[in-house]
Formats: sequence, structure tokens, C-alpha cells
Amino acid sequence: MRPAMSAVRLSIVLGLLASACSADAGDTVDEIVVAAEGDAGKADGVGELRVRAGDTSLWVQRELAVRGDDNPVLVLHARTSRNLTDGRAFVFDDIDGDFAVLGARSFEVTWPVASARGLVDGNDTYLGLSFVPSPSRPERLTGHVVVRPRLSSFTGSSRIYLTAELTPVVVAGRVVYRLQGHANADLLDADARIGATRVAAVASDARHFHVDLEPGDALAAIAGHTPITVRVHVAAGLFEKSASLGVALHELGFTAADAYETWEDGCTDDTLACLAALAPGSLDLGSCGAADPVQACAAELGLRVGEADLAPHHADVGARVAGAFAGDATALVGDARQGEFVSAVATSVDHELDLARNRWFLDATARDTSLASIVDGGFDRAYAFPLAYVHAQAPAPGDAVATRHVVADALLAYLAEQDYLHSEFGRSYLELVRAFRGQHLASLRAFREHSEPMTDGGVATYVGDWLGAYTEVAVDSSSGAATRVLVELD
Repeated sequence: MRPAMSAVRLSIVLGLLASACSADAGDTVDEIVVAAEGDAGKADGVGELRVRAGDTSLWVQRELAVRGDDNPVLVLHARTSRNLTDGRAFVFDDIDGDFAVLGARSFEVTWPVASARGLVDGNDTYLGLSFVPSPSRPERLTGHVVVRPRLSSFTGSSRIYLTAELTPVVVAGRVVYRLQGHANADLLDADARIGATRVAAVASDARHFHVDLEPGDALAAIAGHTPITVRVHVAAGLFEKSASLGVALHELGFTAADAYETWEDGCTDDTLACLAALAPGSLDLGSCGAADPVQACAAELGLRVGEADLAPHHADVGARVAGAFAGDATALVGDARQGEFVSAVATSVDHELDLARNRWFLDATARDTSLASIVDGGFDRAYAFPLAYVHAQAPAPGDAVATRHVVADALLAYLAEQDYLHSEFGRSYLELVRAFRGQHLASLRAFREHSEPMTDGGVATYVGDWLGAYTEVAVDSSSGAATRVLVELD
């Protein structure tokens, strides 16, 4: 193991500085570590960061641009103080990114957003630069880049403060992007939305919270310029803050020495000690640091998921779909789609389990807890969002049986879009379905199998309840399509 920081490294932490101090002309290594900063807007004005090594300067735009609509790419723009002849971007000696010389002293590197996980996860990326020969100056120098997701262009309530930089951390054997914030009053609850996707917040104390974004959702938001909205519920009411999600430099380095010896720290003693001190069964490793240095300790402790570990959980999926879930499926989607639905759910959950193969955990308790939660979570989603697995019933005017399925499907589609966290229910729709599954099934079964319409003019209204709340669905008699859903809360 190597020490926490190599002696040859020069770290400059940027607080509110608009540019970095550079190393002296003769230095072989220069490095900048960018502070996380908050949403006060002071970080947004920082354009280029500068490092210097081997009598050569490297300037890199702090924010990576997003270019293109159909297949967007992340773009790192940079320039140098000397004429370039060539360059490459690489990770572990493998080319990673498309390097292009733009002018005598400028270049860019691009990565497709859809395949930029390694980069955005915060892994070390290197820029090998070749220069026109010059007396007393090296012809080859190496840049070191670490990027992270970063928020900008904040709008909304001043009652919410968000840290601009998101930290990739390891949770349940996977990397997620952690957004941290706090409110100016004690929290009742908090959450975030990326488009239509809701993400729960986890409170760390009365006023502080974090939100863990799935990398796929975050990359889609970056590519589609979809804002992230954080909402907090305090005694004074509901308040929101929105921001754009992009990618920006976290570290920038430049060296005339061996890049791997300079920046590859491996598993440090401090990180290893932190991980070893966590409670048995711990899934959240974020307190021990960012994902890259934490995962460097995988060879030192813990275990990885193998086929034998997955087998009992796959068997659990099979037992569930052959048992009670098959009967519940008729309430969720009806008899005609029951087989298709059950098969799709089993395939989906089995696939999620297979994705856990080779994930790293600190101990067997953490591993087994995580695998069991994959199965439970997969079935929870199936009960709440059946239409994610099968097509909705097509309108069939005049067909009473088919129309009842249209009604039940319309109710499911409506429920999936509702925010019950901040209603009298006080929980999200998914949490309600998990807690009151029997009532959820009974309500849907009643609509699918027994509901009779009350007809007024050209509108047929089907009345029932969902979790005890008065519920009605209106259907246009001529088209057979549902036109309105109401779940009445006080």
C-alpha cells in the first residue's frame, strides 16, 4: 500500500479562487483539487484551470461541454503553451476518449455520454501530450483528469442549499452519485426529481440530507439537459430548488514524471482502516471516501458476488412467480395478460440479480442483504407499476369486460404519476403499495372484475376506492377510452 498522498504531489485546493496558482517553471508535477462549493453561484464563473510542468502550461476548461442531440458527447477543451504534435486520452494504457488536435496549441477530447460511466464515476483519466521538440523541455508530458457530476444554474428557494459537486460513492456494491444538501429548518421529508423519476432523500440529521442518483438517470439528465429538482418539506411548507446537471473537473494535474507513479495511490492505509471500522453488514461506504479510492481496497478486504451466491435468490424469484404472485397478477393486469406479465417480471428481476455478479461487499451479511433487496424491490415495482411490463388494454367500445380493464389500467397509470408523499398519506405511491399491498390488489380486482358503470350522456363512470379513498374513472362511451381519473383525498 502507498501513503495517502505521494510526496511529489502538489495539491492546491480551490475555494473561491477563479484560477489556480501554478508550479514554478522547473517543477515536474503540478496539481489542482477543486473544492466542492455550494449553490451561491461563486463557482459558476470559473472558466479555465491552469497547471504547469516541464516549463509547459496546460489550461483546461473547468466545465465539460455537452455537444449534439441524437448522440451527445462530453467535450473537454484544453490548450497548451507549446505547439502540439499529437496526443491521446487513456486509462490503464487503453485509449479512452476521442482526442483531436484543433490548432497548434489546442485540443479536445470527446466521450459519448451514453458510455461515459467510467469517466463520470471519477476514475483517473490521462492525457498523453506530445510537443514539438524544444531544447531543455520534455517532448512528452501527461495530464491527469478526474471529473465529477456538478450542478449549476441554480433557481428556486433560498431555504435549500445544495453542494454543487456530486460525489461518486459505493452503496450496495454499486457506484451512485451523491447529491448533498440542507434546509434552513428541520426537515419533515425531502426528495428529488429528474424528469418523471423520483428519488428519495436520506436525512443525516435534522436539517441535512443526501440524494443518491443512479448513474444511468444522471447521464440521461446530462445528455437531455433535464434539470434536477430538490424538494424539502418543513413546517413552513414545501420548497423547491432546481439546477442543471453537468460534468466538471474535480482534479487536474500535469507531470513530466511517470503518471502512474504520481497519481495511482491504490488502497491507502486511511481508507482501508475506515472500511474495516464500519459496522458489519454496512452497505453505504460513502463515509470512507469517493468510489475510486474505496474500490481500490477491494483486493484487501471483502468479497465479490459469485454464481453460488446468486443461486438461492434466483430460486426465490422462481418460487414467488409460481406461487402467490401468479394469483396477484390477475388483479394487477387481468387474466389475458397474466402469463406475459409474470414472465416479464421474472425476467426483469433475474436480470437485475445477474447484474450484481462480481459486485464487491465488505462481508456476507451486506452481500445477502443487497441481493435480497434486489428481489424485494423488483416485485415491489411490479405491484406498483404493472404497465411497465405489459401494454395497457386497448379501448374496446361496447365490450364490458375489456372496458373494465381499460378502467383499471387508467387508474394504474394515474397512480404512477401521483405524489402522495406530500399528501395525507405521507408516503410515496411505491411505499403505499408496499405497505398496503392487499388493499391495492383488492381495489384493482374490484375494478377489473365487478365494476359497473353509471352512464350519463356519452360518459360512463366507474366508481370504487383505492386504499379507502373514493375513486372514479370516466370512460367515453363512443371511443371506449378513459378520459378522467379521480382519487379523492381530504
